Amino acid sequence: MGTTADYRYEHHLIYYKATCATNCSEVGIENAASNSMDILGDAYPNPAYNKAFVNIPLNITAKDAKLTVKNILGQDLISYNNLALGNSNIAINTNNLSSGIYLYTLEAGSNIITKKFSICK
Repeated sequence: MGTTADYRYEHHLIYYKATCATNCSEVGIENAASNSMDILGDAYPNPAYNKAFVNIPLNITAKDAKLTVKNILGQDLISYNNLALGNSNIAINTNNLSSGIYLYTLEAGSNIITKKFSICK
């Protein structure tokens, strides 16, 4: 007790390369085709201060499409209802939210996608 230790952190990047000599076949992950909803955009800036923006590409008619912002406990804080068809850029007003991590969820028809962003004040 009474002594302090000096901690240092070093980061070393390690790369791996795999090669195949014989009887090789391609292996990969295909992008899942989304015929009902494109991928929800990332919130920017992230971390946000007083506003965060989210691009929402809705390429089909989705009855009652909505964007909901929740805290990490899952409590609904902000909702944007009846989003229009086509690209929408939603400005999320974060003035009344404290610093922390938040989730935003797009619900369009039977499709649900959730991402996270943070607020730093």
